[in-house]
Amino acid sequence: MARICFFNSTKFWGGGEKWHLQAAVSMKSCGHEVWIIANLESEIKKRAEAEQIQVFSLNVGNLSFTNVFKIQKLSAFLKKNKIDSIIMNGSADLKLGAIAATQAGLKQLIYRRGSPTAIKKSFINKKVLTEYITHIIVNSSHTYQESFKNYSSQIPSEKVSVIYNGIETKLFGKQKNEPNKPLRICNVGRLSEEKGQMGLIKLASELNKKKLDFAIHLAGEGDLRKALESGIIENALQKNVILDGFVADIPNYLKNKDILVVSSHWEGFGFVIIEAMASGLPVISVDIPVAHELIEQGETGFVVNNRNWEEMAEKISLLSENGDLYQKISTNCQKHAKLFEQKLQMDKLEQVILAGW
Repeated sequence: MARICFFNSTKFWGGGEKWHLQAAVSMKSCGHEVWIIANLESEIKKRAEAEQIQVFSLNVGNLSFTNVFKIQKLSAFLKKNKIDSIIMNGSADLKLGAIAATQAGLKQLIYRRGSPTAIKKSFINKKVLTEYITHIIVNSSHTYQESFKNYSSQIPSEKVSVIYNGIETKLFGKQKNEPNKPLRICNVGRLSEEKGQMGLIKLASELNKKKLDFAIHLAGEGDLRKALESGIIENALQKNVILDGFVADIPNYLKNKDILVVSSHWEGFGFVIIEAMASGLPVISVDIPVAHELIEQGETGFVVNNRNWEEMAEKISLLSENGDLYQKISTNCQKHAKLFEQKLQMDKLEQVILAGW
């Protein structure tokens, strides 16, 4: 049995927090002793306590790694509970956690990276990544290539594992569309510039040119909502682009949809791509690297050139008009999603942890 601590001080709930909680619950179910270090007011703290995971509250800022008292407090907690492995989330967690865990004499220091943005060159980053961290976990090959490009020559390949974000495929299924109903297209994610949903206004206009009967449903809330509302009205798309707001039950939401469109400017992994596939939805994405990693062109969906909304509209029209092709891709999607089964990915995580001590 390992004694494992997940360190995630982020206040809001996102993909990284979802992964850390899933991993903590999974490792606990395997018989390991598990803790989560979390911000006192964070969503992950609330959810961890609901799952009866032990929580150590610690508020962390960008300069916490220079705070001797916080280092000592965290180091004392790790020593007291005889932690074997610590798995860290963000940059602030990484620096504070690595210093405290090294002082506490932990056997294994793991950094889990989910964002495909380059880690800045700095003395502290270099020292932590090359001297303190014993293993790195990334949620896609693309995330590793982008995040660690400033340090790739200094990090041995055997120190890195790709562990995809897992899902429970049994939670997902598909309801057949009723005859003569609009094609149900969806996009799931925070309404933000990064997720690129303003492009869906252009997509809807292109689909209208093709005389398609459709509705694009957007699940999510965020800063882009007002701009989207204005764009929908200005282009007279009230019947074609529907803002559904925040959706808690994604498996149920996807059940009665037909196609997922991905409009993001970048994604580290993209939980919803695999969730949609598990629901039997073909996925059509703009040209981002992780889409090529997850989507088999013409088999589980399509990746269109750049942000070409006309081409995306053509692919949607093709699936709408060719029932045999749609069914083939839908079946392929559900088979492909099983490769990302949560238990398979958590088994990989457990192997990494147990191999480290």
